[in-house]
Amino acid sequence: MTQYKTNNPVGSPSAKDVNDNAIALDHIANSNDNITKDRLGNDRLTIKGLERSAVSAGPTVEAAANAVEQANEARRTTEQLKSESSSFVQSAVDSAASAQKDAERAENAAANAEAKIDNDATFPSVESGLSQTQSGQYFRVPTDSDPIAFVYYKNNNGTAERVTDTPSGTALSNIQRTFTTTVNQDAVTFEDAHGRKAVAIKEDGTLQAGFVDCQGILTSSNDGWLAKLLVDQHGNVALGVDERGVTHGFFQNHAESNGQEKKNVSHTLLFPIVSPNHFEGNTQHDRINAALDFLNKAKGGTLELSTDTVEPSKKNNWIINSALMLYSNITIYINQATLKLADGVFDNIIRSSGIHADPVNPNGKVLDVEEIQSVKILGSGKDNAFIEGPNSPYSAPHPIKGGAAVQWVGDWYGWRTVGILLANCKNYEIAHLTMRKTTCWAISQERGCEDMHLHDLHFDTAVKNGDGIDFRMGCKNGIVERITGNTGDDLIALSAFLDFVPSYPSGNYIWPMQATADNPNTLGNNIENIRISDISGASQHNLVRVSLSGGAKVTDISISNISDTGGVNGNLVLISTGYGTPSSLGDLKRITVNGISSHYTHDPLYISAPIQDSVFNFIRQNKSGGNVYGINESYPITNTQITNAKKVN
Repeated sequence: MTQYKTNNPVGSPSAKDVNDNAIALDHIANSNDNITKDRLGNDRLTIKGLERSAVSAGPTVEAAANAVEQANEARRTTEQLKSESSSFVQSAVDSAASAQKDAERAENAAANAEAKIDNDATFPSVESGLSQTQSGQYFRVPTDSDPIAFVYYKNNNGTAERVTDTPSGTALSNIQRTFTTTVNQDAVTFEDAHGRKAVAIKEDGTLQAGFVDCQGILTSSNDGWLAKLLVDQHGNVALGVDERGVTHGFFQNHAESNGQEKKNVSHTLLFPIVSPNHFEGNTQHDRINAALDFLNKAKGGTLELSTDTVEPSKKNNWIINSALMLYSNITIYINQATLKLADGVFDNIIRSSGIHADPVNPNGKVLDVEEIQSVKILGSGKDNAFIEGPNSPYSAPHPIKGGAAVQWVGDWYGWRTVGILLANCKNYEIAHLTMRKTTCWAISQERGCEDMHLHDLHFDTAVKNGDGIDFRMGCKNGIVERITGNTGDDLIALSAFLDFVPSYPSGNYIWPMQATADNPNTLGNNIENIRISDISGASQHNLVRVSLSGGAKVTDISISNISDTGGVNGNLVLISTGYGTPSSLGDLKRITVNGISSHYTHDPLYISAPIQDSVFNFIRQNKSGGNVYGINESYPITNTQITNAKKVN
């Protein structure tokens, strides 16, 4: 973006460098581009670039930190350019004379170049210059546009190589006017398109700064922000300046369905990143817990699990002997490593810290669930980041029947069989990892869980009731996308079974799968506003299941692009009622399904529940002898359509 590109060191008094600094600052302040060049050729973020920078549904911590560093670098660059400008004060007035001398030297150089040949070296065009000179000779061609008067070339075996150029008279006059001003006028200014001055060099050589008029730029808006530097497509602010001028690393969610904006929640962006290698403990689990306690006291941060340098024999395998507690504003980042539950342990792998178990009945309905906010469980990729259950699950005599030891796996044994258990959790993300060897459902979310984003996950769960992702009663406002897997049960299940089991134990069910149990709860009994897309895999049951009973409501569910990559014993999409009192018409509505592609499944879509105000579109059956869809007509169906559903020959 600069003109002369002298590459002179910082502090150069050259008028050309003064000019280039002015151009660079002008681009930083006013350009619509994200990046500009300083006079030394370095990339610099513009103010517009900072405004456009965003931390996605889930930017990594490293990417967000890089954005902050670039913003700091831009600020340091501005201070550096201002410092350089101050070194030009004494020489600014003399620079015009210096520029004039430079022009004279250029003319002399041109004259010397002309002296190297035996003819008049000025030609009307490059072509005529090449035709009338020999290889090694120089010639010049006049231009008809400022600020260049002549361009000098060397004939290099019939090719014109540009050597230098000379400024026009108009250009020299402009330089002289730049440094010749009336009394009390500015000699050089750095200002934006509206005339707001950041730096000015006065006629007497005085350097003045601080003229930036921010009124109209940093004016508080209705949402309390002066500037939002990192904002994603949903309006979530990762980095910004509030109306008091305080800089924050925030996650602010605007996805509330009622249109009310949620309060600001401190996020991990500006908090520490730690490793268990930084902490003392007798075991890996002790060191991980010490790190999480540290981050909790720091009010947030990131725990990175990578290579164990304290116990090198463990390499990148981190073994825990009870559930890790997930506190507000904390990210667990699994960086090319495995987080694994030890053999013989009956507990979750990760659990939200607000779940308070009853010490009298530690596996039954919990005492209460406190809210946690702004948490992430992230991996470095589905191929190298793993959350894993035990090789040998906990075994003991049946807790009611007694007898020989049996493995406590599957939904009969309650919520401690879940891999990741979240309740009353707001604004969270789980992404970029694989879960395997689970002892029941891989991820379960229940009452009070809102504003979640689960994406780019893979599940390998062969166990009984080996679901991938479960939404239970009280969940809303979520996105699930790009999920793959091979599961022992549903890959994704939305199940709202109100009063399914009024009290435990009951029959085969010893403890509740919801930590808050199946009774009505003030944190919510319904499931609403969940978007599910790009799901593929194989399953012993269904790829996507939507089920309800007992008067619970399931509404505003969007499902798209569902396909099987192997055998599915149930359906690609199942809509059903059961597990308690069947649902009634009005409990299930506004279900939108678009895109089901079956290659291995006999019934891609099956509807077996009262449903209304719903649409199902673009269903393709590629399996020979398979059906396109099925409907249990014993349930009422109103204002619901199935369109563009067909077999593929």
